[in-house]
Amino acid sequence: MYVKSLTIKNFRNYVMQRVELTPSLNVFSGRNAVGKTNLLEAIYTLGIGKSPRTVSEREMIRISESIAYVKGEIVKQFSKHTIDLAVDRAEKKRVAIDGLPIKKLGELMGVLGIVYFSPDELGLIKNSPSVRRRFMDIALSQQSRSYYYTLGKYTKTLMQRNKLLKSGGESLRQT
Repeated sequence: MYVKSLTIKNFRNYVMQRVELTPSLNVFSGRNAVGKTNLLEAIYTLGIGKSPRTVSEREMIRISESIAYVKGEIVKQFSKHTIDLAVDRAEKKRVAIDGLPIKKLGELMGVLGIVYFSPDELGLIKNSPSVRRRFMDIALSQQSRSYYYTLGKYTKTLMQRNKLLKSGGESLRQT
């Protein structure tokens, strides 16, 4: 699997850029602050639906613009896919696979298998186990959509349990 081409518009420091990639090694080189990391962020965002660098999707939109757009053509062994992602200032994100809009990010999992490893990922070694679990959860979710959805249900149940424990079981006594 590889990304055959990447088109970005109003994404971070890019006005408009189209990049053709090869199935083998691709190297991005250049001076500091010219957009190498932004290209990698755009590719990762296509695969996961979220940026590895920011929680606020508005930050991906070029200053003074209202919408950022990323399109990637993905080639797999037996299939090809196109992923389109658009983010506007109202933080409304739209994602489409092969021209069909998706309703849940889980539908995106596995279309483009990707791992993002940056200097910030040294936290995998230095920080708490929760950072390592999150890294592994993202990787495993790309391999199995059922894992992604099950993880979401587990997380929701765990939050409900913790809320109940913090309340001292008040909500149980009221019913």
